Amino acid sequence: MKKLNKILSIFLAVALIFSASSVTASAYAAGVGTEASPYQITTARELQDINNDVSAHYILMADIDLSGMDFTPIGNADSGAFSGSFDGNGHTIRNLDVFTGKYAGLFGCNEGTVKNVVLENIYVYGTRYVGGVVGENTSVGVIENCRVLSGNVESDGGLNDVNIGGICGYNSGKISGANSNGADIEASNDEVHVYAGGLVGCTYTDITLENSYNIGNVSADYYACSGGLVGLCRSTCTISNSYNTGKVSALDYESDAGGLVGYCYECIISNSFNTGYIYTYTRGYKTYAGGLVGYCYNTCTIENSYNTGNVSSSSTGSYSYSYSGGLAGRVNNTCTIEKSYNTGNIYSSSCWDSFSGGLVGYCNNSCVITMSFNTGNIFSQAYNSKHTYAYAAGILSYAAKTSSVINSYNTGNVSGYSSSYYNDWNGREG
Repeated sequence: MKKLNKILSIFLAVALIFSASSVTASAYAAGVGTEASPYQITTARELQDINNDVSAHYILMADIDLSGMDFTPIGNADSGAFSGSFDGNGHTIRNLDVFTGKYAGLFGCNEGTVKNVVLENIYVYGTRYVGGVVGENTSVGVIENCRVLSGNVESDGGLNDVNIGGICGYNSGKISGANSNGADIEASNDEVHVYAGGLVGCTYTDITLENSYNIGNVSADYYACSGGLVGLCRSTCTISNSYNTGKVSALDYESDAGGLVGYCYECIISNSFNTGYIYTYTRGYKTYAGGLVGYCYNTCTIENSYNTGNVSSSSTGSYSYSYSGGLAGRVNNTCTIEKSYNTGNIYSSSCWDSFSGGLVGYCNNSCVITMSFNTGNIFSQAYNSKHTYAYAAGILSYAAKTSSVINSYNTGNVSGYSSSYYNDWNGREG
């Protein structure tokens, strides 16, 4: 009899499990979870329960308020990466509150498609991959047309590099469409690199941003790369019809900051602008600040674009260098600028050599500038050594190879000071 009762108990438990699964599957307003008939999400609980089936397809059918809920990111170490599709359908998700570890965001780790998401008044905290919408977008992940209206995205780091952005923390997949961010981004660490961007913290693949913008402040501390749109791009970054208005800062060792991109391997910028204040500081070796691009490792092309924000770089370490430019701080290969301008004030200061240029601080190869101008004031100073140099110019502070400045001009005041060299030169149309 006891054996029979035990068998009946097991049977009832199994029946309850199947019953619970059935209730979960049918709890949505409509849909069967396929691409043709996605589950329809209408409540906060349904949104959180996506973690019960991360390979299905979903569509948001109503605005959702997550107040009072400690939200577990969709797609994480426990449930696995999200591999289905989620269409925010233009509805707004308010008061997202995430406090977690490696994967932080509305979606922690994405291998599927996340599109048309709108978030308002968010607080997202994580340690490695941190984003308002997606923490990590993998090589097969897709993010399209997402917006973060307001809030904070934060990290104080861990044992690994911090990748943090308003839309996505770390990207090796595809990001397309019009994306925007209004949340403040803040990250720090005292041991590893920090990559912070208004839209994307770090991307390892080519990225194209069109009709996108950031209005939040972006701040990164320690071996930092900060960008109004992208912190670090290890491939080609193409930006068009986009802008940043937030303050962008990168602090401490080897810091890079740009109004659009902090550090990139190659960049192509057109019809875009920055109005935010760009600031870098280091106690280490080098620091780069640019109105549009902080540091470009390879080729930089800028067309029909401008900066109006003040740009400042400062380094206090022994034998340190600082680079500031109205459009680009430093370009390591060739640079081409056409029909672009700067009106912000440009400042650089270092214990060794410093470079301040109305358009470009330093170009390590040839630089061609046409039909462009600067009206901001330029100042460069180098101190604490009898062999220091301060380079300052209204258009291009320094070029290692033959460069051309054509049909371009400067009207800003230009001055430089060092313990061994003094340069006070106003660029002329040429």
